[in-house]
This record gives sequence, C-alpha cells and structure tokens, in this order.
Amino acid sequence: MSKGEETKNRILFVARDLFYEYGFHKTTARMISEKANTNLGLLNYYFKNKNEMGLIIYSSIRDRFDELIAEYFPDMDELTLFLFSSTLELYLCITNEKYGNFFHEFIGGEPKNRRFIQEHISDVFCRYSSEYAQTPEYTMLATISISAIKPAVVDYVLNHKGEIKTDTYLRYYLEQQLHFLGHNKSEADSYIEKVHKFYISVAPRFTPVMTPLV
Repeated sequence: MSKGEETKNRILFVARDLFYEYGFHKTTARMISEKANTNLGLLNYYFKNKNEMGLIIYSSIRDRFDELIAEYFPDMDELTLFLFSSTLELYLCITNEKYGNFFHEFIGGEPKNRRFIQEHISDVFCRYSSEYAQTPEYTMLATISISAIKPAVVDYVLNHKGEIKTDTYLRYYLEQQLHFLGHNKSEADSYIEKVHKFYISVAPRFTPVMTPLV
C-alpha cells in the first residue's frame, strides 16, 4: 500500500470514528484533520468534501451488511437481498441510536444523498417490478415514494421513541415496496421473521454486527 493510500485510509478511519462519536453534522473537517494528524489541504486533496467521506463510509457499512447477509443466506436472489437489506437497515435505524442519527443526518438531511439511494432503488425497480408497473413514469414515482419513506420514518422514530412498535414500522415499509413491485404484501412477514433471527447492531466506528440468535 502506498503512502498516499495509507493517508487516505487513515482519514476515513478517523472520520468514521468521529461520525460515530459526535454525529455527521457536528464533526468538522478540522476535527478530522487534527485527529488524523494531517492538514486541511491534504483532506481536500483526497476528498471533495466531508460529504464524500460520509458517502464512502455509508456505502461501506451497507456493503458489509450485504456481505454478512450473503454469508448466512448464500442462495438469496438479488431482489430478496435488496428487500431484506433495506429492512435490516430500517431495523438498525430504529434500534441503534448511533446509526439512526447518522442515517437521519446523512441521508435524511442531504437531498443529494437521497438521490444516491434513489438511483439504486430505481435500478432494482426497473428490473424486478411486475409487467404492469414497468413504465418510466411509474418507476420514477415509485422510486421517489420508496426513497422518501425510510428518512421520514427514521425522523419520526427519533422524535417519538417507543410510540410505535418496531415491527409495525418494518411491515409498513416492506408493504410499500412490495406494492410498488407488484408483489403480495403478505410477503412482508417472512422478511421480518428473518430480521428477528439475528442480533443486528453496529460496534464503535459503525462496525457492522450480525449474529444469529440461538
């Protein structure tokens, strides 16, 4: 690994630690540079801005959870993985305050980051929605609707803790996705059952944890 790669990785490591500890908004570029023992100019050399660091970190968290899911469910097809992974993330947002706050600030509070999510959802819906739903207009509207639900739910959860049961949030979110995909809403229960078979959390620095419950 080159010195430049080591420096870039160190900056990301520190940013991830600070985002976990203080939140995305309260963490400043100066805090990152000081803890990484570098200067602001070098931060700007490797990254466009703090948001780019956040996007890399957010993507790596989601990718690692997808890897863990694939380890436990090696035969899971792409659509099932998408639905299970998105449900797992909402469960994590509800049950883990650190991750819920990070998602709320980074995705919920940044329109350009929601567009990043929309692109992924749109790709899935284009390939897996039922025949009646496969029109550009429908796909666009479905993508907008689905991508808006999770940030709105997480915002509500953070401001109304314990008011609604976790499974109710999960079922509602799943049913909306299944509806737009042209699937039976009753399939939601199978995804919720899978989630409850695991202990799901994040350790410090947003280290993904997914362990089967005995």
